[in-house]
Amino acid sequence: MKKRCRQTLDIWKKAVLKPLSLNLEPSGSGITLLCVTRNEGWRLPCFLEHYRKLGLSRFVFIDNDSADSSRDFLAAQEDVDLYLCREQYQSLAQRGWRHQLMARYGYQRWYLNLDADEFLVYDGMEEHPLEDLTRLLEKEGNLRPRGLLVDMYGDGGLARHRQLDSCEAVREYCRYFDSDGYTELCSKHRVRCMGGIRGRMYKQMGYTEYTPELTKHVLFFLSGEDMMIGAHQMFPAWRNFLSERILGLLHYKFSRRDLLKIDDALARQVYWNNSEDYQRYARWFRENPEQGFMYEGSREYQSPDSLVAAGVIAPIDWSGATRHMLDWRDRTQWKNPLQRARIKYMFKDYLKFGWRKKDFSKEL
Repeated sequence: MKKRCRQTLDIWKKAVLKPLSLNLEPSGSGITLLCVTRNEGWRLPCFLEHYRKLGLSRFVFIDNDSADSSRDFLAAQEDVDLYLCREQYQSLAQRGWRHQLMARYGYQRWYLNLDADEFLVYDGMEEHPLEDLTRLLEKEGNLRPRGLLVDMYGDGGLARHRQLDSCEAVREYCRYFDSDGYTELCSKHRVRCMGGIRGRMYKQMGYTEYTPELTKHVLFFLSGEDMMIGAHQMFPAWRNFLSERILGLLHYKFSRRDLLKIDDALARQVYWNNSEDYQRYARWFRENPEQGFMYEGSREYQSPDSLVAAGVIAPIDWSGATRHMLDWRDRTQWKNPLQRARIKYMFKDYLKFGWRKKDFSKEL
């Protein structure tokens, strides 16, 4: 874990991010949304609309050398700061880019760290903007709430998904999600959750030892001690075990443009483990060109209540009477095997790293 922190810090220091359009006061108030994007201009209006409805007005984008209209569109937005990075995208590299900008926009504040195909939802979002949620979480000490990628799909086959060519069409058609089949367990440094349509795809192909991980910490209160060390975990790791699963990330991967992205990912091999996930997607689509994504556990998404009813995410008690996080002092939690494992790993990581405070911001 120390090695990965050091690697991220090295890229953080060296990354060249060129400002193209700056509209925000770096020290201004409010949650700052940070996103790395490449050739996703077709999705960005829909993406911004979703998060503006949640009350956000601070957006920071890193454009990774797009060849479409992304930069022109983002530069015209009054609530967006836009940077250009021409370096080759890699999972580790983009974490360094994000950290460089978070250092610019400041610590001791909330960030929402997303990809352009992720749409955050939570119980009660229709009445409570995102700042209501962060105030509630901050009050209870839950500074790194746990989220779940919820893969979304339509009721037709691959050919129908290949016709989806706008963000609005994708979100209107891909209304279904897996309501069951999720497996959650504790491992070194994090709570892991596997399942969803991509998990079913992998299982069908015989990949039983690995399925895509769905846990993500995209919303967090950043201190100088916090660092992203992977797509699904942060340092210090003991904080990864505290929160219940209260955030849903509607994840749209099956449109015409997303399917074309598979070819680009295979050619450039810049994603995790030489784009291994994309190699498996390509094989599945090649071997199952007519197969749809629906199964007996598919449910239609109508609102966050749909995810809560299926047990995919937990409800939020807006009265503040119930905490949405682990309480190792509660003896009843020790009776649950998963909760007991979370407590065990939390203490193990805390004793190894947590008591030794390390402020990465002072190393710049």
